[in-house]
Amino acid sequence: MSQPRILDDAKKLAVEIDVGIRALPIHNTPSEWAVRRCRPHQLRRAQPAFVLALARELVHTAALELPEMTILQLPGTGVQLLGSGLFL
Repeated sequence: MSQPRILDDAKKLAVEIDVGIRALPIHNTPSEWAVRRCRPHQLRRAQPAFVLALARELVHTAALELPEMTILQLPGTGVQLLGSGLFL
């Protein structure tokens, strides 16, 4: 599988997960993690590059949802990691 296809597929799955989370009637950690965990069949045989791309997409989506006060409380290294592209 080519790198652009891996990234596109990871983005599509991340969007599916995000849509599932947004559709939840109750937003709490257990229900949101249940949505994230319901796709093990897609990850069990996935290439490592796909899993890493998906993780980056999910972290990026979660980081965009962080309240400003949460971001302001991150230690300098946490902000640097978010901004460095390591996770995003």
